[in-house]
Amino acid sequence: MLTKIKYVFIGLGLLLFSCENSEKNNSDENIPVKLEAIIQELKSPAKMSSSVPNLFINKKGKAYLSWTESNENEKFTLYFSTLINDNWEQAIKIAEGTNWVVNWADFPSLTQFGTNLVTNVLIETDPETFAYDVQLIISNDNGKTWNAPFVLHNDKTKTEHGFVSLVPYNDNSFMVIWLDGRKYATGEDEMTLRAAIISQEGKIIEEFILDERVCDCCSTNAIKTNDGIAVVYRNRDENEERDMSIVYFKDNKWTAPQLVFKDSWIIAGCPVNGAAIDANKNQLGVAWFTEAEDRPAVKFAFADGFGNDFNIPTTINTTTPVGRVDFCYIDDETAVISWMEGDKTTTYLKVRTINTDGTNQLGEVLTVTEMNGGRAVGFPKMVKKDNQLYFTWTVSGNKSTIKTATISISNLN
Repeated sequence: MLTKIKYVFIGLGLLLFSCENSEKNNSDENIPVKLEAIIQELKSPAKMSSSVPNLFINKKGKAYLSWTESNENEKFTLYFSTLINDNWEQAIKIAEGTNWVVNWADFPSLTQFGTNLVTNVLIETDPETFAYDVQLIISNDNGKTWNAPFVLHNDKTKTEHGFVSLVPYNDNSFMVIWLDGRKYATGEDEMTLRAAIISQEGKIIEEFILDERVCDCCSTNAIKTNDGIAVVYRNRDENEERDMSIVYFKDNKWTAPQLVFKDSWIIAGCPVNGAAIDANKNQLGVAWFTEAEDRPAVKFAFADGFGNDFNIPTTINTTTPVGRVDFCYIDDETAVISWMEGDKTTTYLKVRTINTDGTNQLGEVLTVTEMNGGRAVGFPKMVKKDNQLYFTWTVSGNKSTIKTATISISNLN
């Protein structure tokens, strides 16, 4: 069986045509394989020594890219850029510091509420115990100027606080969700999941405890819908089962945690592999990684209605996945999932569609890029804007840099 790869350069863009064969999926014996994919690389606004990129798209369809850069003096700078006519605008500096924690798995988020933007950084408080705090930074003029950073939480313990998700609450406030390690300061082996509503002036309006015992370092993810806010995260029970859970915020109160699906993945330590969540009209979807029964898999499930039970998940990957998933809806009946997956020699960023009309039909597998599979490449991110998907990821090396690329949605099927 032959496998061919052809690269064609046109201007600044790279068109990648790939024909790949894949192993049989455990849950589907007739998975279609993509014969041709077209990926257009975009010129990145970031310089060398850049990493941990993230993407955000607001309700009007404006896309934001954020990332961190460092210099030889170990000073870090957080930047953002906006996408205009398929070009990233000139980078705008948000903040800088020398005591930041820049972590491949725990990186800044960004969201918009009203005419305000908010993002976060991590500040080291004790290098011996790897303790750090979350600082929030607000702009009240859509990113032209940024206010002074402030610490999100008030426990003052030298423990870990991070893995932040940010979503708008209304035009004058936002919701922040984070993992909080304050219980470790009293000898309890428990990371908690917390949330707070913060005003545009940086004042805590209300704070909540969402779950008293969760996985220590899997990222959180949150989405706001017309029905409320949904947060997905990796739980941790007394038997060290670490499966994906979800909580909902509606009518100013949180629901009790419920499992998205019981994989029964028992693992003694955190796998550092969070879930992705998105919503379309009345449907909510979640994509995640599990290695239950020593079978690595990327899975996707959806629920028809806010707070309803999720359907039986579908396995997305075709070979051995690394995880690090992202996901978004592209129309009323189709979602697209991205993930990292490897063979014996190389790791790739893959993407494919799934119908969410009840058929669970899988689209062809596309390779977005070849990548180093180590931690330094971080978590690739993806958003939909108009009829395009946009991706960003870190290219590791002596001086890392971030890449961005796009693919037309018409090429996904």
